[in-house]
Amino acid sequence: MENYIQLSIDSDTAQQEILIALLSENGFEGFEENPNRLLAFIPEEKFNAINVDEILSGIHLSYSKKIIEQKNWNEEWEKNFEPVVVNNFCGIRASFFPPTHGNGLLANGSRPGN
Repeated sequence: MENYIQLSIDSDTAQQEILIALLSENGFEGFEENPNRLLAFIPEEKFNAINVDEILSGIHLSYSKKIIEQKNWNEEWEKNFEPVVVNNFCGIRASFFPPTHGNGLLANGSRPGN
């Protein structure tokens, strides 16, 4: 698993459309648009500060950078997921939880006793 670089670029909505196009052409893989800030993500090994500086200096913008350490996001989700039982009828759970026992369907689509 690899780390990512997150750039935070203060910019307005119109600038963000242009930035996304330019940064996409330079290896950036993900973007989060906010009213006054664009977050752009790229694998650490693909990050080229010279290219980014050239792109942003042409439209008079600067950025801050931070490293996002890779995590096993499935593991994070599993640690924080809680099963849900709806009116003691239907249970919604991840496969690593034991089955819920209600009167109706379980999350995997089977009926109790089947």
